[in-house]
Amino acid sequence: MPIITGSITREGATIDLLIEPVEANRKRARPQFLTGPIPIRGVLDTGAALTGISRRLLLAMGLEVIDTKPVRTPVGPTQIAACYKLRSAFVSGGTRYAFAEAVVIAADCFEEQEEHQALIGRDVLDHCTFQYWGTARKFQFAY
Repeated sequence: MPIITGSITREGATIDLLIEPVEANRKRARPQFLTGPIPIRGVLDTGAALTGISRRLLLAMGLEVIDTKPVRTPVGPTQIAACYKLRSAFVSGGTRYAFAEAVVIAADCFEEQEEHQALIGRDVLDHCTFQYWGTARKFQFAY
């Protein structure tokens, strides 16, 4: 069982991950599409039901929409989110720990220049152990 520990930053419990397209869910290959694995940073978010990845990155990988889901947010009405399938792995200490193929939603809450490009929601956290030690400013994530 991989165990990843980290520091809690101003943004929260952040983790490095790699995402890559699942070839069966890609549009016809084009040279301009990003190929994987693509390194990004995500925030572990117990308040999010679903994992969201920057829409810009999902489109840049040439992924096909496989479904849609209604998503509620703390502000505004329910929205319909496009769903994509990709392969993911977490990274700690330079070691890659494969996770799974996952269905994620396209998220529009990230600016291109932001460090974080993903929210890791309970759909992933449900398969993990996650401990958050706020006073020590540390977390542990295992699966």
